[in-house]
Amino acid sequence: MRGKVQRRIVVYSNDMEHNAVALSIVAHIQPELQVEPARFEIVPPSEGGEQHVELEVVNLSDRELEQLSVRTTVEILEPGKSVPHTLAPGERLSLSYRIKHPSHGDEEISLRSGYIIVEAHGYGRILERIPVLLQSPPEKD
Repeated sequence: MRGKVQRRIVVYSNDMEHNAVALSIVAHIQPELQVEPARFEIVPPSEGGEQHVELEVVNLSDRELEQLSVRTTVEILEPGKSVPHTLAPGERLSLSYRIKHPSHGDEEISLRSGYIIVEAHGYGRILERIPVLLQSPPEKD
């Protein structure tokens, strides 16, 4: 959730005259973490090989983010370096991933889309899921 969020809640009581009171709550939620790009669409090269993608993580809050972790559910995505456990206010972190595509002779290897998951603790628990969409390779002539 980001930006202006409005919710209505109802509080019930055993008061015979006012057995329910409706409350409207409005909050402005400021994100603590920014992750770009918001999604990856990866088209493998026609002959297999390697590609590289960059993920940028920025601490937007005025508090240090702790217990920072980044993981992926995509088997062919390999991180380039380890992730620090903390991220200072305003600090940017660039993460490089190597994608090792199998050659087309290895068609038994199933390429599945998935996510890069960024998790941290600031004012609360932060969880960002970045979709990684693996497209079909281009047809060979």
